[in-house]
Amino acid sequence: MEKTSTKLAGAPSTAAPVRSSVIDAGKAAVDGLVAPRVRKGLILTLLLIAQFMAVLDVTIVNVAAPAVRSDLLCSGSVLQLIVAGYTITYSTLLILGSRFGDRFGHARVFTTGVFFFTAMSLACGLAPDSGSLVVARLLQGAAAAFMMPQVMSLIQRTFEGPERIRAVSLYGAVIALGAVIGQIVGGLIVTANIFDLGWRPIFLVNVPIGIALGVLALRFAPRPKGDRAWSFDPLGVVLISAAVVCLVVPLVFGQELNWPVWSVVMLVLVLPLAVATTLHERRVADRDPLISRHVVGSRGFVWVLAFMLLMQSSYAGSLFVQAMHLEAGLGFSPLHTGLLFFTGGVGFAAGSFTWRKFPARTYPLLLVLGLLGGGVGYLVMAWSLSGGAQPGAVFLIANLLLSACFGYGFGPVLSLALSRVPLQYAGGASGIMVTVLQLGQLLGIAAYGSIFFGLHTAPTAANSASAFGTTLCYAALGCGLAALSGLAFGRTLKKEATA
Repeated sequence: MEKTSTKLAGAPSTAAPVRSSVIDAGKAAVDGLVAPRVRKGLILTLLLIAQFMAVLDVTIVNVAAPAVRSDLLCSGSVLQLIVAGYTITYSTLLILGSRFGDRFGHARVFTTGVFFFTAMSLACGLAPDSGSLVVARLLQGAAAAFMMPQVMSLIQRTFEGPERIRAVSLYGAVIALGAVIGQIVGGLIVTANIFDLGWRPIFLVNVPIGIALGVLALRFAPRPKGDRAWSFDPLGVVLISAAVVCLVVPLVFGQELNWPVWSVVMLVLVLPLAVATTLHERRVADRDPLISRHVVGSRGFVWVLAFMLLMQSSYAGSLFVQAMHLEAGLGFSPLHTGLLFFTGGVGFAAGSFTWRKFPARTYPLLLVLGLLGGGVGYLVMAWSLSGGAQPGAVFLIANLLLSACFGYGFGPVLSLALSRVPLQYAGGASGIMVTVLQLGQLLGIAAYGSIFFGLHTAPTAANSASAFGTTLCYAALGCGLAALSGLAFGRTLKKEATA
């Protein structure tokens, strides 16, 4: 198959020449997806609200966990499943969800996912016991996995040029901000005790929003046809799912359970399963692989994935240990801790929404400078809380600025990566990138959390601050490695531009 490339306006020219007939056909296909009476702003709003809802549910339960345990009288292991079950199925099924969109139509799978997600949110909110809540959370994560990859595919097929860059940057901002805002919203809802329902409104709030989204999506979402020739690859599904499960489950439970033998065995199995998956995908490359070579084979795409994995692990891990230090070390309430994340959310939003004002040729440089700035911010934040000090102006400013740097680093990467992927493979690319971001979050919490808890050996503010500071130094190192990946990607773009 001849490679094609969908170029984002304003992005560096990296695409190989393509036939004019292919370009014309692709443009006609895109232009025909949205009826003249449909406002693209409404479509983008629907997609981003759905994305925000799914990302929010990854973290919003963390704050409510003590209330859930007290109400349902569940054990610690069951509570872990309630919190992490969503993440396990969400991470495992993302790539499969993206391929379902390619097969059955992105709008159809998106709308079905929205309604199923809403139904499972209702089931979570009304769960009579802990077992029912675990099952509902697992199914809620599965619904999100089929819903979320369609968001990027529909953005790619609905918007062109500068509009697409703006939509992609908003998409990236929503993914990153959901983790921060989830802590705040969860704390506010549980503290408010709406209608004396305790923790249940954190799920029930999704119901009216989800119903409205589903109804509007049925009417307004563009409806590209799926590829009916796509054949199901059961062995590929099994291999990829097994590899992701063997990575995700130990990362979710290993630290909490002090890394039992089974968790180590599962982690060891990841490498052979990944090799087997790669060999299988190469063998079926001429048919319908779950991971297309047109996506991962794009020059520089591996560097993009490395950048996203390192960046997300550093960011998510720092948020986790920050919450642990503020609550366990300094004795803050979950709501107080959540509100301290607010400046970080403002900073990230500012970076995410303003990076497009820079010249397109500087986008690869923003990846590098943004992550380096984030690393410096971690060091300043660690210094500001040294010795068990209370968060003050320096802490808030450092949180604001380092989050803005992350916004500048993260904002361009999705646009630069997707500009190198042919339009018909946008769903697969979206599934892979969101999976990498999700795995980065889990890896960051597991790795940086282990460092923090390994050093937090005494129940004092000073000891907690020391553990927190050392952990942030490692997070800064992670930012440096991400910056190197961004630098390698930028050099790839430069070589192609001068070839």
